[in-house]
Amino acid sequence: MTGDLPKDWAAATPPELAADVPYSLGIGPFGSNLKVSDYRAEGVPLIFVRNIRSEVFGGSDSKFVSAAKAAELRPHWAEPGDVLITKMGDPPGDSTLYPLSAPSAVVTADCIKWRIHPAAGPPKYFVYAVRNVEVQQQIHGITKGVAQRKV
Repeated sequence: MTGDLPKDWAAATPPELAADVPYSLGIGPFGSNLKVSDYRAEGVPLIFVRNIRSEVFGGSDSKFVSAAKAAELRPHWAEPGDVLITKMGDPPGDSTLYPLSAPSAVVTADCIKWRIHPAAGPPKYFVYAVRNVEVQQQIHGITKGVAQRKV
């Protein structure tokens, strides 16, 4: 693949493109670390697979956790400008940019957050890269499961 790259380009993996800060590439917490009983009507927002659709972040039926619970889940925080990717759903590997106007939030199970290193370029380009046909084929190639297919 590297032979197919334009001059002055280089191949890199997602971890190599992630920001040099702790937890810049990660998934939502294991199920027992975030339960429905932790949900609140207000507080720190939660990001679900249903919020990550076709390059647009959103959806209704917002859920939150307390500030104390969010602090426990610090490795799973998404910040404005992070790339969000689904691990499951239809399709797995869907992606969007967490809005620049949004507050810090906690990604839930089956969501991936990827904070791009500033030198790598604008994060929006990585949303497009994840949605590229070849990348989607790679994602589908590592997606397994019967009832719930997951990356």
